[in-house]
Amino acid sequence: MLLCSLTVNSDQDLSQSLNTKLLKIYSDLLLDLEACVDDEGLNGIDRHQTKCNVDNLHPFQNIFYQTQYKHASLYLDGFEYPGQAIKSVQPKYPVDKPSGSGIFIDDYRNGVVVIVFSIDKEGKTFNHQVFSSTFTFTKREPGSEFFGKDKFSRAALKAALELKYEPATYRGSPLVLNGIKFRYRFALNENEIATGRGGVVELNNINKLIKKGKLQKAKEKSLEKIDDYHYMNLQLAKIFFLEKNYPQAQKYAYDFLYDNWSIIEGQQNKFRLLGLSILTESFFKQNKYKEIIDNHKLIKNFNLSKEYKNDLAQVNMFLGLSYLFEGDLIKGIEHLLIAKRSTENLKVIEIIDLYLNEADKAI
Repeated sequence: MLLCSLTVNSDQDLSQSLNTKLLKIYSDLLLDLEACVDDEGLNGIDRHQTKCNVDNLHPFQNIFYQTQYKHASLYLDGFEYPGQAIKSVQPKYPVDKPSGSGIFIDDYRNGVVVIVFSIDKEGKTFNHQVFSSTFTFTKREPGSEFFGKDKFSRAALKAALELKYEPATYRGSPLVLNGIKFRYRFALNENEIATGRGGVVELNNINKLIKKGKLQKAKEKSLEKIDDYHYMNLQLAKIFFLEKNYPQAQKYAYDFLYDNWSIIEGQQNKFRLLGLSILTESFFKQNKYKEIIDNHKLIKNFNLSKEYKNDLAQVNMFLGLSYLFEGDLIKGIEHLLIAKRSTENLKVIEIIDLYLNEADKAI
């Protein structure tokens, strides 16, 4: 694929200079991929079965096209990727028996199930398997029989049978494409989650103390209840952050995000978003850029939840700057652009443009 044949939609986000440099890098990487596939001895329609690594190309999809498709055929000359599903259904949230409060017990569990499958020459899907689930707590091999015991995986698998696509093509001819993934998110009302967990009165009282600036009293109340209510970790993170005690804010935000029931990666709600924001900025205030990068998977999960797009600008800005400061310019630019595209805050945009200009000089 030649540089002159690439069409992008990043003109408004990047300077002409940086846009041109990134296009050149992307074009060179595409040529490297074609050469790698040649070395594998794959020809024609078989080229999409390549085992060559395409991970270094993925950030450019976000930069230029604002998409996150990751199939190798997307980068190979002559192939047309099927794109988004033309038919899909959202699975119903699977429920258990009601609790005493009238709220279903598993209503507290939000998360994500990823299904992997193939698309035939007519765009129909087959060979569906559960690739991963945040409801299983421990990592399982794709297609593991263990997923059959998970009602969320079963619900996602049933919904995936309804998926329909435009067929993938090679030089205009339809082909079978394997390894396609689709994410199903299960979530219920956030307020019910908080209420069902208990401690609402305590949480509200502590929030009132924080608003009045009585941080020491709020801290004492939070510590008294921390063994009873996991959300007290978030309260303490807020308090220490307001006190500019960033090491302690980082500690309690981390405990809230990764300990106990909150460890489920797909459980993205406004409370976890606040915890992630505190964690990221606390790390940044301490120049702990590698630690921010270590949390990129959690940030990515939030990025895939469109309802939080506007609230993630600052988190993505800190992640992008961390990549830049650690020397990974491409991923830095990728996340700075995600931040820029999701905010109307002129100050944030000004900061992002400043560092994009520095990245331009460094390439």
